[in-house]
Amino acid sequence: MRSYLGYKNVLLKDFGDWAQEHTKRIRSACDQTAQSLNLERRYLQSASINKEDLARQIAREAKIDSGPICMFSVVEPSFSPTVCAN
Repeated sequence: MRSYLGYKNVLLKDFGDWAQEHTKRIRSACDQTAQSLNLERRYLQSASINKEDLARQIAREAKIDSGPICMFSVVEPSFSPTVCAN
């Protein structure tokens, strides 16, 4: 991650703002795509939910046999760089 941020000229102290802006842009693009395809958008309460199983269940219930099914939104755990004193 540090190599990528260095390549993009993003200082670690600016990572939070940079990540939030990218998250906002990605989420907006996904929402627009889901809306244009008339897909259900569903927020999941836990990252441990099996998304493939849930998508298959939704597809069966909606009788979808091919193509997009739905869009899930969930907060996935991750580790981000931190700024430490030298």
